[in-house]
Amino acid sequence: MYRFYFDCGTSKTRGYLLRDGDVIGSRSADVGSKDVSINNDNSIMIGSMREIYAEVLGKLQLIDSDVSDIYASGMVTSPFGLVEVSHIVTPVDKRTMKNNIHDYRETKLFNRNIKLIPGVKTVGGAVTVQNIDEVNNVRGEEIEIFGICNHLPQEVISARHVIILPGSHTHSVLMDGGTLKDIYSTFSGELFHAVKTSTILSNSTAVQDEKPLDMEAVEKGCSNLHKYGLPRAIYQAHAMKVFGVGDNNVRNDYLNAVINGSVVQSLSLNIESMWKDVSGIVVYAGERMAAIYSEAVRLFMPELAGKIIFLNREQINCAVEGLLAIINS
Repeated sequence: MYRFYFDCGTSKTRGYLLRDGDVIGSRSADVGSKDVSINNDNSIMIGSMREIYAEVLGKLQLIDSDVSDIYASGMVTSPFGLVEVSHIVTPVDKRTMKNNIHDYRETKLFNRNIKLIPGVKTVGGAVTVQNIDEVNNVRGEEIEIFGICNHLPQEVISARHVIILPGSHTHSVLMDGGTLKDIYSTFSGELFHAVKTSTILSNSTAVQDEKPLDMEAVEKGCSNLHKYGLPRAIYQAHAMKVFGVGDNNVRNDYLNAVINGSVVQSLSLNIESMWKDVSGIVVYAGERMAAIYSEAVRLFMPELAGKIIFLNREQINCAVEGLLAIINS
């Protein structure tokens, strides 16, 4: 049995052909909800998805009727996707996700149903200025979360733990017994990009080829953030350029540590005030980001520093694994 799965993001769409749970073909395209938003035309996303679908099937000499189901998640369910699908409200587990899959009839290019998996949010009613601090939401990360759980020992699954998913927006989720209880969303990758490209730091942190991570710069970035706060810690990246400290790679690593360290700093306040009795942390990231988060946790949450599990997102496709966990629940 063949299934097809689209993982649709802000700037990239990935397609996977599955046979009995294994990925046997894949392709990606640099098209996402950002392009739909800019052009006010969702046919851009639909066309990209169709091209990915046709190419992957064609390479394996398959046709549309060979595929029993098409699934999609992520920004595909946003106002800048195929069709807006309402978020599910926490708490949610795999069965809740499965029961809320939305069948959408795509009539422009596919002429068949696409099963859309909605995102998750933390507020069920109206959002106002008074309750905006309670609002958090994910579109796409909820799939990865249930794939991540496949790689965690049972003692972690059964206890209260936090999963951190670094990205353009870094989302941290509170898990308990396999159920997604709460979300804590922060601005991170977008902020890092904006500071690097649209401020005076642009010519002092730009890198062509990343060198091995400079841990001295990472430690200093987290330390300065801890001592002085975000604005001054960022300024010190500029001071490094003015006074000839390090090269662009060193300053880039320092700034990366400051921005992502502030995510951990903010999360630590939330754990202290709201998410009591957290017993461990899981970070789903590449090796460089994992090292930065390890240092940040050591400074801002020392009681959890020895209770971190890292899963390398460059080696494990938790989006596909999460989809299978949901539809097989």
